[in-house]
Amino acid sequence: MANNRMGILPPSKVNLTTKDWIEAISDQNLWDVCQKSIEIALERFISKGIELKVQEYLFSIFLADPENAYTKMNEDYCGDGGIPGFVMGWLIPNESNLKKLPAALAHETNHNVRYQFIKWTNHITLGEMLVGEGLAENYSCI
Repeated sequence: MANNRMGILPPSKVNLTTKDWIEAISDQNLWDVCQKSIEIALERFISKGIELKVQEYLFSIFLADPENAYTKMNEDYCGDGGIPGFVMGWLIPNESNLKKLPAALAHETNHNVRYQFIKWTNHITLGEMLVGEGLAENYSCI
């Protein structure tokens, strides 16, 4: 269910045609760059005296489902930082999206930390959405 809603490629669709994608997201350099991006984003909070509520952060990279409307709407890459201490990104690996991924994870890290201090509701205002996305996007400029 979560795969379908978020656009993550379900395990049932992983096959020989996705082999190159799996290899692309298995690259150690990609993981190192993504980890560094998240560390820089967290350090931005710490350097301003903000004590992180969660001390250990994990991240994962998933394949996106190219047939999913959410994937198409988000130009074949997306992320989520809604679980405290866990940041994830999913994409259809191509040269452009692989370059965007570290910035997307920094963006999601900002959401992750910020919403540990601000109570999320389903009745979010346009103003809060603009502020939240603006701040997170500022973090993606690493």
